[in-house]
Amino acid sequence: MPETIDTYYPQNELLQQHVAYYYFLSTDGPDYHIHFHVYPQLQVPVTIHRFAEFAHTGKTAHVRGSTAQRHLTLCNGLLRGPLEASISGLQNRVTVVFQPLGINHFIEAPYNSLIGRSIQPFTGWDGQAYDAFLEAFFDGSTHREQLKLLEVFLLCRYRPLPRADVLRQAMALLTDFDDERSVAQVAAACAVSERTLSRLFQSWLSASPVQVRKIARFRRTMALRQAPGQSSLTDVAHRGSYYDQSHLIGDYHELTGMRPAYFFKTIRAAADGQVLMRVLE
Repeated sequence: MPETIDTYYPQNELLQQHVAYYYFLSTDGPDYHIHFHVYPQLQVPVTIHRFAEFAHTGKTAHVRGSTAQRHLTLCNGLLRGPLEASISGLQNRVTVVFQPLGINHFIEAPYNSLIGRSIQPFTGWDGQAYDAFLEAFFDGSTHREQLKLLEVFLLCRYRPLPRADVLRQAMALLTDFDDERSVAQVAAACAVSERTLSRLFQSWLSASPVQVRKIARFRRTMALRQAPGQSSLTDVAHRGSYYDQSHLIGDYHELTGMRPAYFFKTIRAAADGQVLMRVLE
């Protein structure tokens, strides 16, 4: 196979609250190449590469296997639309996919202050301890051994998130599509002003409450459509709490650049179905 993807889930109970899953990707030769789109999500991927270089040219992010750079760590910003990317050459990498808000428990500054682009080099862990971890991690002989090292490193980085109670409550209310509330009602329920809620969301999630709800609703309908039985778009729109199918189509056009029927025909799943992408020519 040209690529191998192995998916794992956190073993530590604390990390299970903040990390959705990990996946390793490796390729079998320097001729490997894939060109694809990925789509907005509230989870935050941080990818740790060995021997790779990164460039962002035009609208496309490129990761290329290269011995010129020993280690490379990339982090995704919160996308407002599709991200065009390509991967080429030999790859040896692991991706930590943080739950919404999760990454903020493992960095010193708010997420929004570290990540300003759709994808960029990540400096939140830079230092001697991270350098030592990277060497030990990539010397690991098995993924299980590497994951033990990774979880120890993450636990050493852990710190409580300021205002976590407010943020978690607001996220739960915003994404409760069975009892949908306005942003003003969510703020009131959390005992903060709308302005404070928006400021907290921009700092820790890099998005407004309205954007968070839109992406959460989009991702919910993606999950519904991918589930066994494959509901019709009309049913997906209803179960996803869109006002109507036109609302669904409008959001999909904004977030994917495509109508939903075409989008679902062209996406490809990886990493236990967790990662959805559209492979481009």
